Amino acid sequence: MPANNKFNTYGVPVRIRRNFQAAEGGNGTDVNTLSANLSLIAQVSDWELTTTVGHGQEKGTTRIYGSFMHDKLQQYLTEGKYNPFGGNHNSAQIINELSADHYTNTSTATDFVKFNATTELGKLPGGPIGVAVGAEYKREKLEYDPSQAWRDGAIGIYSVLRGINGSESLSAVYAEANLPLLKTLEANVAVRHDRYQSAGNTTNPKVGIIYRPLDTLMFRGTYSTAFRAPTLSQQFNDGRGGFGSSRDPKRCLEGNVHFTQSCDGSVLSLLSGSKDLKPENAKMFNLGMVIEPIKNTSFGLTYWNIKWNDRVESLDNDTVLAGEDGPYKNNVTRYPISDDDRTFYAALSAADKAKLGPLVGKLKEVRAGLINRSKVKTDGFDVDGSILWKTDTNGKFKFFSEATFTRHYDSVLLPDDPYINCPNNTACEAGEYGTPRVLAKMGVSWDRADWSLTTVANYTGAFKVDRSPTLTNNSYYDQYAEGLKISSSTLIDVSGSYSGFKDLTLRAGINNLFNKDPAFDPASALGYNSSWGNPRGRYLYVSASYRFK
Repeated sequence: MPANNKFNTYGVPVRIRRNFQAAEGGNGTDVNTLSANLSLIAQVSDWELTTTVGHGQEKGTTRIYGSFMHDKLQQYLTEGKYNPFGGNHNSAQIINELSADHYTNTSTATDFVKFNATTELGKLPGGPIGVAVGAEYKREKLEYDPSQAWRDGAIGIYSVLRGINGSESLSAVYAEANLPLLKTLEANVAVRHDRYQSAGNTTNPKVGIIYRPLDTLMFRGTYSTAFRAPTLSQQFNDGRGGFGSSRDPKRCLEGNVHFTQSCDGSVLSLLSGSKDLKPENAKMFNLGMVIEPIKNTSFGLTYWNIKWNDRVESLDNDTVLAGEDGPYKNNVTRYPISDDDRTFYAALSAADKAKLGPLVGKLKEVRAGLINRSKVKTDGFDVDGSILWKTDTNGKFKFFSEATFTRHYDSVLLPDDPYINCPNNTACEAGEYGTPRVLAKMGVSWDRADWSLTTVANYTGAFKVDRSPTLTNNSYYDQYAEGLKISSSTLIDVSGSYSGFKDLTLRAGINNLFNKDPAFDPASALGYNSSWGNPRGRYLYVSASYRFK
């Protein structure tokens, strides 16, 4: 604020940092959801036919209170209409005029129809051959409509948020056969073909083997390919982002009073969707065993290995600007060349002009869209165990546990890069940057007649944050040479059900029984890692399901 502003009593220019004096703050959300499914089951000769149709939709509005219009507030400051000092010394009319219309309307809809047919065709030495065939069609639609002020980036401290409006249809066919080759050897083969309106076609097979040399011992293995189609948001997002520094290779000239500004200038960078994205694809296999040393007691061990290709990643500004004359020419928008640009360019030496190339205007907007480029490979072990204890009068108890131990989780951004787990080429493995090495759960369930109860403890192992010493969250880098750790967490869930009414089942439960906060993550603007933590805390739920016959 300049020294001559009527509200500035200090007599010198001052910088002010404060919250906007809005009447109320926080968020408000109103959501309406509708879901309806209908299934028809019929028996035709030896075939069981199932047809399911469904529709789901969700419409809602999220409104943010307490935000302000950035440029208008600056104008009111300059004109002496808005007093930023002390408490709120402004009229309700002034606060209302400066407040932003800050909201977004959302709408999603899904319609689908599925058909499935199963039968047995012939026999092998191990038993009858099971066959299943099916088809499905699905149509999805997503609309995300922010207020105009949000779209324009006119709301103070909030970035630009454009809309999303897109839809896509999917059709698929599949077939599966279960082949009991011997009494002790069983094979399963399957194939699925998907056709996406925008993402193209993909065909994925699966082959599995189960071998039981003893009644108490089983070996199993599976190989398959898989895919994940781009989401509607990834395809149709018009852009979201904010202003950040970026080096403009077409205008940066170190040492020149005019063009050096483009070596670290501010530009609007938007992450936008792309209709050219391909599905991510993966190859995976697993090998495992299950042993039952005594009746009602089993333990399992499985090794798994997954390789993802064509993973969807966001482009960075430097990559986009380097390809402005090539693949990303539509991703860069510039201002018209100004008179100052022409004057300073004309004064350059021939050598400096050669460095810059033809004169272009300042950067206005960079669309750092999405692209298929990265790869990930990961492997590890799954272990599980259960003990079933049956009593004569008190029902049955089941003690169970399962855990996933990740050996490696390595990624590569570009085809010729080495696989790494951390950014900045710091070599680390699972259990370090953003990837817990251990995920586990342990619980006990009880069933007696129409009643059942279950208690589960869910464990997420500790993991480390990025070890780059330039990040503020690593201010203690020298003290913690291996990087700061996000602590492990254990959450307790309990649930129960009653099915004593005809065709009706009642359920109730409490998740996060002891209302534990997610582990603090200093690298996250949210204060926690959203992949592994949930800020909702303890919550209760009830449900009822009725079976029509």
